[in-house]
Amino acid sequence: MGLLVFSSALKLMFKKFAALLILAPMFLSLAGCPCGFDCDRDDDSASDEPSIFTLGMSATAIEKIRRIVLEVDSITLVSSEGEDVVIDTFTIDDLNLSSSKTFQIDLLDYRGLKQLEVIEDLEIESGTYTEVVLQVLDGDVNQSFVEDSDGEMFVLNVSSSGLSLPGFSVTSGNEQLTIEFNLALALQFSTISSSYVLDEQGARIVDSDVGSSITGSVDSGLFDGVSPCDEKTDPLLGNLVYLYSGNNLSVSALADVYTGDSSTTIGDNAVAPYSVTALVESELTGAYEYAFGFLPEDEYTLILSCNALDDDPIDFDGISIPLPAEQLYENNLAAGEKVECDFEGPSVCSPDSQ
Repeated sequence: MGLLVFSSALKLMFKKFAALLILAPMFLSLAGCPCGFDCDRDDDSASDEPSIFTLGMSATAIEKIRRIVLEVDSITLVSSEGEDVVIDTFTIDDLNLSSSKTFQIDLLDYRGLKQLEVIEDLEIESGTYTEVVLQVLDGDVNQSFVEDSDGEMFVLNVSSSGLSLPGFSVTSGNEQLTIEFNLALALQFSTISSSYVLDEQGARIVDSDVGSSITGSVDSGLFDGVSPCDEKTDPLLGNLVYLYSGNNLSVSALADVYTGDSSTTIGDNAVAPYSVTALVESELTGAYEYAFGFLPEDEYTLILSCNALDDDPIDFDGISIPLPAEQLYENNLAAGEKVECDFEGPSVCSPDSQ
């Protein structure tokens, strides 16, 4: 795959970064949309007009981890019909980078509703891109690493030094997408190599323009008010908020995080969570808060478990969900809607007026 080297004059047109790419003129049919998010655009909206493309990165919170740092070497947008788009030079104002060959991002700096825009206002051809490949510099604790809550450092690896993420479709006009890493699913510890692995299965790509959110706080009295949570050594650990796709789900089927590679028997009719997040203590109020950002419109079921410390990202663990038993909330989330849901005894949930 060849690259056109943009001239200095053209580089000035892109105020946020420099990119190397070839884009063959093409008219892409959008029939059969292999998107990583709900495809709510009309197939007839495809055109020869270019798209002005922006891409951000965000993550959910995770317990017992202080930093999760990726060093990204390049981002490739794999086209379904035309030439791939390769971005291997980055200008990111928030990181004080200009025309840098790589960038480092601490995913935990961009939790919930926050994101780091790593590509901004790049002109690309409208159409379908089957995947997004993040080429990551791994195998070196000075490049990609995890720091746990005790300050111990571990190498962070990815599959074949690259993350292959879901694709997307774009039309003419401005398109802003977000890669959201669900760290409860994506981050795994390898006891063999004593290192962490970031897996693509916990990542999704969402249209930021229609992304919705659910945020709120959790009363600390729920952390250890029922058995077996009242037996925890540290009441502040093991308190996770689980989000499931759908309403009217069987409570007995609500499951913890697991994959098909589970070494334990998966429960009958188990419903895996769509996303999971740990709680974060607010520096301003001291409240324990959670946030699910960049959600596609859908029906969701939101629950709390105060006994989820041992939720393994691969194995089915049979964790009690919800716990306490009444901590469950259902919502039909519209595109762009912001809902606030506080777990305070009975759940208190309402559209966010802000």
